[in-house]
Amino acid sequence: MGFKVPIPDGWRRSTSGTSVIYQEPDGVRELLIDRTDTPKRDAEADWRSQEPNRKNLVRDYKYIDISSFECKWRTCADWDWLETRDGTRIRVRNRAFVTASNRGFALRWEVANRDWDEELANFEMIFREFVPDRQD
Repeated sequence: MGFKVPIPDGWRRSTSGTSVIYQEPDGVRELLIDRTDTPKRDAEADWRSQEPNRKNLVRDYKYIDISSFECKWRTCADWDWLETRDGTRIRVRNRAFVTASNRGFALRWEVANRDWDEELANFEMIFREFVPDRQD
């Protein structure tokens, strides 16, 4: 699917189009990885253009923040929000980054809001260890 990434043991893997989804068995944690061959030049601007429609796609959407940050790739930005799924308040971080002129990725990390602080280090490790198929 265009990348290598460390995933916790026992997580289930599924695919849908350009996305790969890893899910914790018997839990709410999830990592969705999507890729594109036509990435935008500015990850933050792209997230801001998509954000108004998110409330129509998830239950109890609450915007937290969209911000760019320095990284080893061309552009990087995080979009954080809360939503409710199966009675659980979920915290989501959707991280966009462009590794080549013809390759961009999004890592969407979803965990129970109550576990956000203790789980964030796992997400950062996944991002740090992520190896794309294309980079320039």
